[in-house]
Amino acid sequence: MSNLKTLKAGIAVVFVALVAYMVVDPLLSREVFTTEPKRLFPVLALLGIATSALCAWMLRRAGSPTAEAIMVGIMLGLTVGAAGYPTSLHLNRLLDGAGLKSYEYRVVLAEPVVFEPVESGLPKIDYFKRTAYWERLGPDARI
Repeated sequence: MSNLKTLKAGIAVVFVALVAYMVVDPLLSREVFTTEPKRLFPVLALLGIATSALCAWMLRRAGSPTAEAIMVGIMLGLTVGAAGYPTSLHLNRLLDGAGLKSYEYRVVLAEPVVFEPVESGLPKIDYFKRTAYWERLGPDARI
């Protein structure tokens, strides 16, 4: 098999594996960021752009047509950048020594609906609007 065919096959395998990972991982993992990681998205964009440029450069060196090399590079770059998000969740979990913790809150039906912590030292959460959903929980419900 020629160098170009081997390279294209390798890129196709990586692409399919990353797409499968992005589809399956959210179904199996419960990890989420509690706040939007604003610094993560530029890093993932740079990772995708670098991957795209490297892929296109490698394909051009192997003799692939320019338009094909650019399109495949863009597709792989977008996939690598998007796959970086669930990967960052796993890295976050691995680097977090304490792990996820659950806390119990009590629902206080007022306007706005307030979640009061059962344990002291935790913040109140008060950004909910009073709706029928919270009304059905009743006073002093615990979640």
